[in-house]
Amino acid sequence: MKEKLTVLIADDERLAREELVYLLSRERDVELLEPACSGREVIESARRHKPDAIFLDVEMPEMNGLQAAQTLREESLLPMIVFTTAYEHYAVKAFGVEAVDYLLKPYDEQRLGIALQRLRQRKVTKQAGLSSAGEQVSSDDTAEASGGEYAGTPSSEDGAVKQEPVFTDRDASAIFAGASEGDRPSAVTAGQMPSSRKVRLLVEDGGRMVVLDGSSLLFAMKEDKHTRIRMADGTEYSARQTLQELEERLGPDFFRPHRSYLINLDQVREIQPWFNGAYNAVMNHAEEIKIPVSRTAAKEMMRLLQEGS
Repeated sequence: MKEKLTVLIADDERLAREELVYLLSRERDVELLEPACSGREVIESARRHKPDAIFLDVEMPEMNGLQAAQTLREESLLPMIVFTTAYEHYAVKAFGVEAVDYLLKPYDEQRLGIALQRLRQRKVTKQAGLSSAGEQVSSDDTAEASGGEYAGTPSSEDGAVKQEPVFTDRDASAIFAGASEGDRPSAVTAGQMPSSRKVRLLVEDGGRMVVLDGSSLLFAMKEDKHTRIRMADGTEYSARQTLQELEERLGPDFFRPHRSYLINLDQVREIQPWFNGAYNAVMNHAEEIKIPVSRTAAKEMMRLLQEGS
């Protein structure tokens, strides 16, 4: 039986963290530790559990990923490091602390598989006593490091670097017409929607009855036995109505992108790719609130946004 590869995931963003947990949990030989949300948690977990590898987000509170990796090196804790970030410009600094790999978000499954294979090979090499971790790099790895693949660009079987496609309106039309879920755009900006019909929503909140303007409702979220309603001005209410009841009351301008959410299509600013064919809906709010959009709901939601543009 293949020996387990113990992995610590460190990322302060919940959605990105859950994405990586999902992807790595499908690997039979990967044993996941409790995720960390800050650089200091990374240090504490590494001291306690001594993981084989850490998927380490560069930008985190308290202590960033680069600082955490350097601290581990100084303490002679030598887990294999795979840096994760949405920004390519950290690549050079990442290799300065002997990172095994560097992945860009949103994660590409093929590219993640390459990173995992490198980790497995390094562990085997270390256990065989042929070389210490971080020092033995194959000629293939060296060649790749000099190119663009470490910045998260997958390569084809013949070694040529694949360029990420530029997303255009024509590509959007292909998605609406039923393009494959693997053809993911870099971003889709939603057009301006016509103003909604006036809908008043009466919700019971903490023993009082509150009248809400439906057009100002940003999103509703299932939360235990209640439904949390977030308004465009930032105010929140805890209602007893279910998401289905709210959807029926609010009408066609509202959509269920995920079984736990109901969103106002008029308040969607853009659609961003997430992972595995899923997306995030970025709402019109200063905090850049992101709502998950499932694979099954993505095409229908984009169709509705296009028809309303």
